[in-house]
Amino acid sequence: MRSSMIIPICMSLFATPFAVSGCGGDDDACGPTKGEITEVTDGDTIKVTTEDEETITVRLLLTDTPETTKGKEECYGQKAKALTKSFLFKRVKLSYESGDSCTDMYGRYLAYVTPAGESQSINEQLVAGGFARVCRIGCDESKYDEFADLEAAAQESELGLWNTETCPDGYNLASWGASGCNRKCK
Repeated sequence: MRSSMIIPICMSLFATPFAVSGCGGDDDACGPTKGEITEVTDGDTIKVTTEDEETITVRLLLTDTPETTKGKEECYGQKAKALTKSFLFKRVKLSYESGDSCTDMYGRYLAYVTPAGESQSINEQLVAGGFARVCRIGCDESKYDEFADLEAAAQESELGLWNTETCPDGYNLASWGASGCNRKCK
């Protein structure tokens, strides 16, 4: 009896740092739904001050921009960050995947972020404009095909990071953290 209790406890201790907290079936269940962008960390990570005056970190779902933090300076990263910065101090709506992960292993909310008065999310604008690639972070499946189509169109049109004149070394998936993207849900 004692050994059967040890295994689940050990498994939960080892799984905790990598766990992604789950969400209820309702968009509002994950976290705040309205706020204002108050800081841009890089192209795909922002800080939002909510209506309750709480500042939260948000990682844009299905979006991965070239790195500009931790000493990295990947091609087109500053342009992606500049696009995201153009939304600073704008009111936004946060929406989440139903039944998906609310936060990642760093405690960042995983959301689609749409500026007030606009129909296209910042996530979509980054991918469609060639500022980002599609990246599954959680189990964000419902809009995956739509985002994959936006990425394919940006590649076909050689927009942004998909243009070899802009990024002479081309899009190098191996050097751009490929292992962190497109993880399948269990």
